Amino acid sequence: METRATQQRMAHIKLGTEEIEIPAGPTVVSVLKHELGVEPAFVLYLAHGQERQVLGDTETIEVESGLHFEAVPGGGVS
Repeated sequence: METRATQQRMAHIKLGTEEIEIPAGPTVVSVLKHELGVEPAFVLYLAHGQERQVLGDTETIEVESGLHFEAVPGGGVS
């Protein structure tokens, strides 16, 4: 019998120019930042060609292969 850990799908994504493999599926952005090694105070963007979408820390996104993220210093809680 397979365990839940071995059933986890992985997604191949990009952070800037770096390719990273992380768990696929619905993910809260604050958890995604941790998985990507991004500092909590950074702003995370989902890039679509020349367009970028800001991702709020409490949003949940569907992580899948082929996504491209960018992290920029700033944001945080005031």
